Amino acid sequence: MATNSVPERRGEIASARAVFAARLTELYAAAGNPPLHRVAAAADERARAARPAGRHSGVPVQRISDWRAGRNVPARFETFEPVLLTLVDLATARSGAVAAELVRRSAWIQCWDAARAEPDTGGGRPRPAVNTVLRRDVGVFVGRERELAAILRAMEAASGAPVHTVDGMAGAGKTALATRAAHLLADRFPDGRFFVALDAHTPGRPVVTAFDALGTLLGNLGIDPAHIPPTVEGRRDLWQGWAASRRVLLILDDARDAAQVEPLIPAGPHCSALITSRRRMMDLDGAVPISLGSLDPAEAADLFRVAAGRAAAGPEADAVATLTRLCGQLPLAIVLLAGRLAHHRAWSVTDLATELAAARHRLGELQAGDRAVRAAFTTSYADLPPGRRLLLRRMSLHPGADLDAWAAGALTDLPTAESRRELDALYTDNLVQETAPGRYRLHDLIREFGRELAEADPPADNRRALHRLLDYYRATGAGADRRLSPPPRPPARIDVAGTDPAPVREFADQAAAVGWLRLERANLLSCADHASGHDPARAIELIEVLAGLLERDGPWPLARQLFQRTHDLAQHLNDGFGIATALANLARISQVTGEFTDAGAGYRAALARYREIGDRRGEASMLTNIGIASWRDGDRIGAREVLSEALAGHHALGDPGGEATTLINLAITVWLLGHRATAMEYFRTALTRYRRMAELTGEDSTGLDNLGIGRWLTEYDADVPYFYLETLALYRDIGNRPGEASVLTNLGIVRHRTHQYREALALFRQALAIHREIGSRNGEAIVLLNLAVSYRTCGERAEAHERFEEALTAFRELGDRRGEAEVLTEFGFFLHEGGDTGQALAAFTAAADLALLTGNEAQHARARSGLALCGAPWEIPMDAATG
Repeated sequence: MATNSVPERRGEIASARAVFAARLTELYAAAGNPPLHRVAAAADERARAARPAGRHSGVPVQRISDWRAGRNVPARFETFEPVLLTLVDLATARSGAVAAELVRRSAWIQCWDAARAEPDTGGGRPRPAVNTVLRRDVGVFVGRERELAAILRAMEAASGAPVHTVDGMAGAGKTALATRAAHLLADRFPDGRFFVALDAHTPGRPVVTAFDALGTLLGNLGIDPAHIPPTVEGRRDLWQGWAASRRVLLILDDARDAAQVEPLIPAGPHCSALITSRRRMMDLDGAVPISLGSLDPAEAADLFRVAAGRAAAGPEADAVATLTRLCGQLPLAIVLLAGRLAHHRAWSVTDLATELAAARHRLGELQAGDRAVRAAFTTSYADLPPGRRLLLRRMSLHPGADLDAWAAGALTDLPTAESRRELDALYTDNLVQETAPGRYRLHDLIREFGRELAEADPPADNRRALHRLLDYYRATGAGADRRLSPPPRPPARIDVAGTDPAPVREFADQAAAVGWLRLERANLLSCADHASGHDPARAIELIEVLAGLLERDGPWPLARQLFQRTHDLAQHLNDGFGIATALANLARISQVTGEFTDAGAGYRAALARYREIGDRRGEASMLTNIGIASWRDGDRIGAREVLSEALAGHHALGDPGGEATTLINLAITVWLLGHRATAMEYFRTALTRYRRMAELTGEDSTGLDNLGIGRWLTEYDADVPYFYLETLALYRDIGNRPGEASVLTNLGIVRHRTHQYREALALFRQALAIHREIGSRNGEAIVLLNLAVSYRTCGERAEAHERFEEALTAFRELGDRRGEAEVLTEFGFFLHEGGDTGQALAAFTAAADLALLTGNEAQHARARSGLALCGAPWEIPMDAATG
């Protein structure tokens, strides 16, 4: 064996281990001293190509460095050979002629055999042991104090410290948290503090196996490499045996999975381990999980200011908030951006915020040197199987904030059960966040990352995916809306825009339908906004399915805007059905806000459109609605005529639901005209039609709802209580919960007017419970107001005050300005009675202003009487005076 390049030590021939190290150093120099990570990556690729899948483990950079420095020799030649061949190729390509002993395999085997066989005496001295191997503590630590405190408490407990796993998406600050905890706990673990980088997601480096990590740990203990066992099991037992009676803290950073870390975790009663990973290690028994999400806005702003070295007070504080929001409150992104600002003292925070907001690809701005948010995400994405990658890209196309397995299945054209499993897997990988059971969202930066990747997908595939999603929401929403909207509702569309078939959810009852619509409301609106500019026909359909929910929950001003948008879009498309439906929905909002004249005019406009397109069902529905608006507007004779025409139309169509609703309004109309017996006959006939509808369709008879009739029976009639009691029994007989709640409300109004206040309270409480059970916000608001007035009359002021405030909140959420004005007026009288003149004055003033805006003269007069009671005149608001 040639040794001419090997140095001698004081005239003695160097050891075989030194010869191996010197020869490797010489070969490394001949290769041009390439970066260690480049050599490791190339050797890893060579080994992957030469060995079967599952039987390869890469060589860490630290291991190559140890071989070259003589601190260690390879345990197996097959582990060393890919590195050797990589260096030989580089050296040959660089200089052509290389010394024979540096390129000949047999010479290297001979050299390695001698080095491996030679005991590692260190020249007669024992190998030094290293018991502290920790990363440098981070200089900036903001926003994880709560998690840090939890780790410190657990590890300082007298009973010993559990294993902790710290998981989170790339860039969440896992390593920083573990490192800070390790430094603070160092005194508690005097026998060893070890940091082992497992490199599951380190670009350019192979994942460190348990075998190699154990070798590094045992080497740190000063164990002769010749005595380190050649198997994982042997190394694990040696490590565990050493740690069993000692106090050791082990940090395992960037772990891939439980199988990688299980052999490394010390089992001694006074040992502890902190494991960081992008995956949730649900299969690591006994570990205490800590999951890191984004920082809250205040923490994110503090981190930015500290890392940038800027106070950022005054106007620049808003710029900091903008920057951290655009960073998704992700620590890595914030630190990288703050670092740029720290090195550009001429830049202002506002300049940087403006630049980032205008950037077409935000991720391109979030990098510094080798550190980049996009690179961190890329390593996580690369670990995913193809189907899961597709799901992440498709999720990024979703116009809304979150989704469930049904929507994910629509995007990927997968069965719901399979998409549910894939979503759960992405959650385990910390690539999606769970907002509620079964519902997931993408972090803002992950969403942008997914959109960048989706740009490389075929545009036609992306369009089909979005069409399936929109059609899923439209079709499922239409079914849910049918559960909500009482007859006579506008007819459903027959021609539906669609490409690939979309899944459709079914709902067993109205409660399930309401729950789904409320849960998906934001998504439906976001999808409608998206479709307005790309696919107007689908936008119209998506807004149409929200009609029942918007009527129920409001806010009604938003409902008006949306229905006006569908009207405009339908006119642009020359969609006669869409125009008619939009007019009907706009009229319905006028009706629920008490604008009956406007409602009647809107229904008549819709009627003309339905007749124009020959839609007889729409025609009959509009006639019924015109009749309802007419009797509520005081035109009882006209109402009876148009309702009779509507009844004939529904009967001819075989529509028992439409018949029943028309009959009940005929009953109300003729009751108000003084024909009590005829009214009860109409009512009983209506109930038979509702039973028939339930038999035919299986739907709840939810349309029989006469909420507010008590307001129209303004003069007490001895027959009124009997009317309500009989209808209450009939509602209960057919299981109509909305109708039952309405009758209880109206009967409570009657009892209150006849001074039976305690009975009224009991009836209102029953009605409130039902409205809350079925999710009727409008009904709840009306009952809360009546409850407040009754409690006030009974002298129960604390209850009355609470109900007034609840009613005011409900009407404001609905956008019902008339209801809000009525509550404020009654609340004002209540407050004045209690001696709170200032609050009463504010309530009366607000009520008078609202009554002026809505044109309700009776409400306005009552509010002004309250102002007079307070000794204050009412002045016309400036906007009303000038408007």
